[in-house]
Formats: sequence, structure tokens, C-alpha cells
Amino acid sequence: MIEITIESREKRLPKKLLTEVLDDALAAHLPKGKKERKTLVALRLLDGAEIARLNHEFHHRDGETDVLAFPIEEEDEDGVYLLGDVAVNAALAGREAKARGISMREELALYALHGTLHLLGFRDHSQRE
Repeated sequence: MIEITIESREKRLPKKLLTEVLDDALAAHLPKGKKERKTLVALRLLDGAEIARLNHEFHHRDGETDVLAFPIEEEDEDGVYLLGDVAVNAALAGREAKARGISMREELALYALHGTLHLLGFRDHSQRE
């Protein structure tokens, strides 16, 4: 069983879509043996300033980014597998969605999936790759 917690100041969130997208990614890519356990991912939708602060604090990079992933990969005292936290830049998602002519729901889902794939061990390609 996969549990996804979503934290945001935003009242109207596509929680069902976000949960479905992340659930599918986790079901497809969690290692065997972890799929049978309850797995928790925390998704936090933040503004640009909060993302920039975290980006500086943890990656020593200045400025905003679209998504940050913070792997935990531990089991809690109840046997729940804590995969990690995903921080999504909701403000940037809104701007990018408008520029690309898609809904913010779709852009948020893309960012949430991107961060979750990082938790699962996938990495971004460099420009050379």
C-alpha cells in the first residue's frame, strides 16, 4: 500500500491526479520486497522563495528550481517504508503551465513525478548525455 501525503497552502489541489501519478510510478519502480510494505512519500507544494532557500541550503545553488527530492529510505517503528520528501515549486509550475499552454494540474503532476523518480534513484541527464 502506498500512502502519499500532500502539504500545501493552496486550497484547490489536484490531489487525486497527483496521488494517481505517484502511485503508478511507485508501483512500477519500487524494488521488489518494498512493494509489499506500506510506503510513504510526502509531497510539499512550496512557493519560489521557499524552494530557493532549500536549494541554497541543501544544494548550495542560488535561485529557484522546479523540484527538490529528499530521500529518506528508512523504515519507521510501525514498519512503514519512508521513501522521502518531494518539494515542488508551485509558483514556477503555474508560470510554466501558462507558457506551455497546459493546465497547472498537468505541470504539478509532472513536477511531482519528476521528484518521485529522483527518490527512486533516477537522475537527470547532463547536457552531454
